[in-house]
Amino acid sequence: GNIRQNGEKFGDRLLKTGANQFDIYPEGNWIDVVINDGDYITAMVVYADRIFQFKRRNLYLINVAEDTEFLEGQYLNYGVMYPSQICVCSYGVLWVNETGCFRYDGESVIDLTADKIPQSEWAITETSGLGSVPGITYSEKLRKLFICPDLSDTSSGFDGTGGWSFDFVNEGWAKLSTGFFQAGKKSNFHIDFAGDACYVIGSTIYKI
Repeated sequence: GNIRQNGEKFGDRLLKTGANQFDIYPEGNWIDVVINDGDYITAMVVYADRIFQFKRRNLYLINVAEDTEFLEGQYLNYGVMYPSQICVCSYGVLWVNETGCFRYDGESVIDLTADKIPQSEWAITETSGLGSVPGITYSEKLRKLFICPDLSDTSSGFDGTGGWSFDFVNEGWAKLSTGFFQAGKKSNFHIDFAGDACYVIGSTIYKI
């Protein structure tokens, strides 16, 4: 998605392969879901026969279970600025933006922060040009998701907000203490072979 073709940029276009041709993208084999809306694709993930096409402001859910794709849902203000704001785990698709944290469980989109965290306390922002880059990860061992307010921030305080965690067992939010994430510019989160959620600063790996 968000491609350049024959010298022309198509921020709305999603290319698709032919059947069982996973590395071949025919020039005319594309999907335009919503075009010319002043926005562009920032990230895509696949889950449960659906493509999650994220733009900066909105999310488009494309059903690809059958031979013909169709737009299953459009979610205003559910978009993301960076791929680091999304993760796929055993609980489905999780993502975070400046309005809240969301989950797709295979059937519907759920706002995990609605009526639980006031917007005034959320303190998550997204800015272009790597100005503010939120990050999200999930720990299978702890059954918790973790949110870093800004992976690009070299401090660990984030203006007094250490970040957030959500416990899927108790279904409760907790504000992380200042310093929970180490100081320094952080990589995107990843899961190591031991199943631990990790991030990198410089050449050092930190586990959650």
